[in-house]
Amino acid sequence: MKFLYTILFISIWFQLKPQSFAPLGAKWTFGISDFWVGWYPTTWTTIKDTMIQGKSCTVSRRSAYATGDVSDHFICYQDSGIVYWYNEIASEFTSFINFNADSGDYWTTTYPYYYNDTCKIRTYVDSTDSVNINGFKLKRLYVHLIDSGGPSYTIIEGIGLTSASRSPYSHGLYPGQHLKWYCDRSSVSDAPEYDGLRCYEDSIIGFVDFNGADDCDKAFYHGILVNQGKSNGQIFPNPNRGLVNIEMGDLKEVSITVFNLGGQLIYHEEKVTGPTHQFELDAEQGFYILEISSQGEKQQFKLIRK
Repeated sequence: MKFLYTILFISIWFQLKPQSFAPLGAKWTFGISDFWVGWYPTTWTTIKDTMIQGKSCTVSRRSAYATGDVSDHFICYQDSGIVYWYNEIASEFTSFINFNADSGDYWTTTYPYYYNDTCKIRTYVDSTDSVNINGFKLKRLYVHLIDSGGPSYTIIEGIGLTSASRSPYSHGLYPGQHLKWYCDRSSVSDAPEYDGLRCYEDSIIGFVDFNGADDCDKAFYHGILVNQGKSNGQIFPNPNRGLVNIEMGDLKEVSITVFNLGGQLIYHEEKVTGPTHQFELDAEQGFYILEISSQGEKQQFKLIRK
């Protein structure tokens, strides 16, 4: 009987403990500050599984560009508490986050910046504690990068980097503009910058609002949807400079309509088939509503033209 209780306990523990970083469907929604456009959200979404060098990985893709992004996708896998990031330039995996690390430990990451593909940066752990999120007790690491003068971040088990201590040391799934300057000595002062994680959601941990309900409305941040239909489609990049891609998910044939915020028709296209469709939005900078219709179902997105 004691053996059965032990098995039951272990089974329940595994159900209550997040099993991996970046599971399918995971969404990280960040704010981006842009000198020309203002503030807008961007979402990284884990969209598929893949096998690389015998490792079972997941692929996450961003919906909008910021200066810290070195790619439009992020490939990783987790093993024994360590998240490994695939450096496509070097065709090798590098340690990205070590959730096992304690105060005084460090790990080294090789960042894939094109001007310097051997840019190795240490992440030092200053201290650790735990935080309760949706019933999960998750380890939290307080870290800094490079040296004693480097930027500081907070990392939460299963979620990743959630906050930066000082601007402009901002980040998406990985540390951003400061490391870009550190690795390739290039920076653009008026380019878009991440300003921290606003929301996170996956099928295990659930929905987490890191910035307060008023600043992180689920209907807006969840894929930048206004009204969600049955499709799991999305648009990218968002913001864009006129070239828009639509991933239509489980929809077979759709009509596409774009309105400005005053309700004026800007663009319309019928009988569009997928799974991905691209069109050019000939419009001024600003905010628009993109509507996808199929068999009476409508899905609306906030669309930002830079």
